[in-house]
This record gives sequence, structure tokens and C-alpha cells, in this order.
Amino acid sequence: MPLKLKVKVGPPHVSGPLALYPIWSLLPPALPYLPGPLAPAESVSISELEEGAQVDTLSVQNAALSPVLLLEGELVSGAQQDRTLNVSVLLDAGTKVTLPVSCVEAGRWGGGSHFTRTHRMASPSLRWSKTDGVNDSVKAHGGRASDQGQVWESVDSYVDRYAAAAPPPTSAFTDVEAAVRQTADSLVGDRRPEPGQTGVAAAIGGRLVAIDLFDRPETLEAYWDTVVAAYAVDAVDSIDIEGDQSTPVSAESITELLARIEALPVDEIEGVGLGQGIHLGDGELRASGLVWEDALVHLGVLVGAD
Repeated sequence: MPLKLKVKVGPPHVSGPLALYPIWSLLPPALPYLPGPLAPAESVSISELEEGAQVDTLSVQNAALSPVLLLEGELVSGAQQDRTLNVSVLLDAGTKVTLPVSCVEAGRWGGGSHFTRTHRMASPSLRWSKTDGVNDSVKAHGGRASDQGQVWESVDSYVDRYAAAAPPPTSAFTDVEAAVRQTADSLVGDRRPEPGQTGVAAAIGGRLVAIDLFDRPETLEAYWDTVVAAYAVDAVDSIDIEGDQSTPVSAESITELLARIEALPVDEIEGVGLGQGIHLGDGELRASGLVWEDALVHLGVLVGAD
């Protein structure tokens, strides 16, 4: 299935090393659904498997009266250990499915069986490590497992860098993210999506690192704080002590990258819930997304370091 993107990219909002670019989709949206942050907490229940906890799989139930979107990279905390979602999932109303996840908390295996949705997200570099393995799994045998060792290495790199900010060092990404949250949030400030905006791209220190595209403005608005806060975590490393702003990449270069993505071969797999999962990439990028009834509900693009 060829990926069809039709977007407009606007000039960036720059804060220190972080540049956020507004993106507008020019394609029709999917059928109505409920973005995860707007779903009542009691309507989406995430837990360890009833038959026995597994590191790479959770159970999720949607008691809402409409489909609910959960986003690739979202963090859930508690239960046996913190996890992050491997793929974006559109849960049909009244359904219960198994959810492919990765552990982001090495060393702990104990606690309850239920999770709290944090409304936080893995950073772009951590999402890259996870999606790299997931895409390989899809291509090799139609699975959705990450390379858990690669994910833990990425978490460990954050722990090493931010140990002074969060003593004693932990092996949980959620703890490190919380330790840098105030600094990261200061980079985003009170920035909100522009009218009609459906996607956002992020550059750090003049290098594009991530793009998240949605089918409708309401979804981006609901997930805005989740997504841009995650971008800002990676930007903390690049803050100049004098506060100088970096020179951002051009909006045209983002448009060109998205056009290049359209030409890449797509590996398609049946969605965990509704729709179809799509996975693609090349030497520079990794991407995964969700298509429902021919509409692109979400596409997450991670760009690797040069």
C-alpha cells in the first residue's frame, strides 16, 4: 500500500535549541474516534496479562462507546514495570486486545497488575531505538516486538547523562523524564497548535529529529502536551548556557523529507485494533503509523543522527 501524504509545513517556533514546525494535512480525516487523552480514565484499562505478566505484552480494554486512539511511544507506569507502546492502536468500542510494548524500567519486576496512563511519551531517540526493532520484527516475521536490549541501552544512556539531576541513578525512563521535566517544559512554554494544525515536526540544534502527523486538529490538540514534551526531553542536552537559539532547518527540507517518505516501500500488518499498521524506513529514518478506512490516523517519523 503506497503511503499518501499531502501536507503544508509552516515556519518554526524556535526556543533555544528546539524548533517546532506546524503541519497541516490536506487529506480527509478518518471516521470519528476519541483521542486517548480525552478518554475518561475509567474507560481505558491497561493491565498485565491475566494468565501471567509478560515483559512485551499487556492487556487493554476500551469500555468507551467509541473507538479510542493510543499512541506509539506513550508511557504507562506501575504494575510490574513501566512500559511504552510499540505501535499506535485504535481500540474499537467495547473491545479487549493484547498490546505490544517495551520495558523502559530495567531492574524492577514486582508490584500490582494495573497501570496508570502517564500522558507522557518516550523521547525521539528512545522511540527510534524501539521502532528500529519493531520495524525489523514486522519485516522478518510479522511480529511487533522491539529489540528490548536496544531499548534498555537507550534508557541507560539517559540515566548516565542525567544521574546528577536525579540521584540516586534509576533505570526507569519515567524517573529521568520527570527529573528534566521543568527544564524541558520551559522550552515549550505556552506554545499551542495553530488553527487547523494536524501535525508537528521537531528539530534540535538545527537537526530534524521527529515528525508526528495526525488526521485531524482535535487529535493533535489532545496529544500536544504529550508529544512536544517528549521532543523537549532530547533538547535539554542541547541547551546553550548563554541561551542562544540554534539555526533551524528549513520548512522546505521537511516537506522534501515527507515527499521522500511517500516513495519508500511500506510493510503493512493488521492493526492491533482497528485498521492496518504501516512500517517503513531507510538508512536515515524509521517510521510507523496507523491507517483506518484509507485515512492516515497517525504517522510517527524518527530521524537518526548523522
